[in-house]
Amino acid sequence: MQHEGRHEDGGRSVRRPRLVVAVLVGALGVVVLRSPVDVLAVLVPQGTGSAEPEPGGIAIVTRDTGPRPDRSVGAEEAPAEPTGRWGAPTPRPTSGLLLEETRGAWRVESGVEEAAALAVVVAHEWADRNGIAGIAGSGRGAIVVVEAVEQPGAHHAVVTLLVASGVELHRIAIPFRLGPDGPSIAGAAWSLPAPALRMDPIAGTAIGDPELLDAARHALAGIGVDGERLRALEATDGWPFIARLDGDTDAHPWLRWHVDRFVVTGLPLDAVRDR
Repeated sequence: MQHEGRHEDGGRSVRRPRLVVAVLVGALGVVVLRSPVDVLAVLVPQGTGSAEPEPGGIAIVTRDTGPRPDRSVGAEEAPAEPTGRWGAPTPRPTSGLLLEETRGAWRVESGVEEAAALAVVVAHEWADRNGIAGIAGSGRGAIVVVEAVEQPGAHHAVVTLLVASGVELHRIAIPFRLGPDGPSIAGAAWSLPAPALRMDPIAGTAIGDPELLDAARHALAGIGVDGERLRALEATDGWPFIARLDGDTDAHPWLRWHVDRFVVTGLPLDAVRDR
């Protein structure tokens, strides 16, 4: 006798759908036990690029989605990173899963960027109307800096700016409407409490480790400062290390530890790697 979804065979009842599911789960279990990368290689579709997949991994394809599509290259064609003062950088992984995202550099429509630029113009006019003079002897008007752009919703934004004169610091906010024709000024600027221009230097504890001192000199040389000018290296209770230089007129750069070396804060790594 045959029933729906069941087959009678010698007194044994076999449910075929369950048998098929069990086989699929078992096969997937074998793949999982092999390697997580193997599982991704099975479940994630391979890209169509010039890179060949590594054993047990996924082919890595770097694509530029910006306005110059002819720059797309495969992983093995990617330009090598420059050799730094401390030797060649750690090579990029050639196996396993590596995901990279590249976005185009164009702007699709006018938005908060244009609003911020307009806010700078409005802030200069605000300073002139309020009699805020520029820095004495500079021949320039007040200094205007964009502090922040707030956009809680899609159609309105507020740009906050700092306006500095020779002796005063002001903070103002300017509202904008973001419409289909671009941003428009939605009202007069209002004043906000200004931050304080105060100095609060930090001091650390001098350390004498020769390797750390040598690493600090290398970092200083990377920005064009003679490493022999280092007089002391101080560790603080936070992340900064302070490089105390000779002379009282120069500032004392902050250093941070990056993987296996010191770098002077304030610049990206590629700006100092070849110096």
